[in-house]
Amino acid sequence: MIRRPPRSTPSNSSAASDVYKRQVAERAMRIASGEVEVYYRPLIEALRMRFAQTMNLIKYSPTIILNKDKWLIVKDKGFDSPTQLLDMGARRIIITLGEEGALVVEKDIAHHIKPPPVKPLDPTGAGDCFAAHLIHGVLDGKTVVEATRRAVAAASLSTLEIGGRASVPKEENLSVAVAKTCVLEVGLSDLDRILGD
Repeated sequence: MIRRPPRSTPSNSSAASDVYKRQVAERAMRIASGEVEVYYRPLIEALRMRFAQTMNLIKYSPTIILNKDKWLIVKDKGFDSPTQLLDMGARRIIITLGEEGALVVEKDIAHHIKPPPVKPLDPTGAGDCFAAHLIHGVLDGKTVVEATRRAVAAASLSTLEIGGRASVPKEENLSVAVAKTCVLEVGLSDLDRILGD
């Protein structure tokens, strides 16, 4: 006999809705209190079509992850430096730079993470690979700069295979690539040069 789930009635859907609203409120309080750190990687379409609403989310997102194309959209909207996003409430801005690695920009310091030398075949999925390894590193207890170093190495290795899924790097290859990934402390005044502006 096949059992079907009970049909949604006004009383049980209302109770489920109340539970959901309570969970959302609890999570919002944890985010607002700083107990939970949020990493926000806006879609390029959100930056193009809903720029003001997207920028409004920065105050709830201590870490903003952009690629160079997304940074250019932000710049075209009147932001001269990633530090201006920090003034809006973000603690750090991470900008991926493709073959040039990534920047981690914080209030008083910036780091340029340069990737290991690779001959890329296909960049498909490199941004997703970067984001996944960044979050994994932070959850594993690494500093954001060290997690970004690992993420840059992983994204670089992911370009060595064709296709996003098949290109996820193996741990043994990743360890070698991380060792070849360079972290440079740079001045905030160097950001324009690094971003190519």
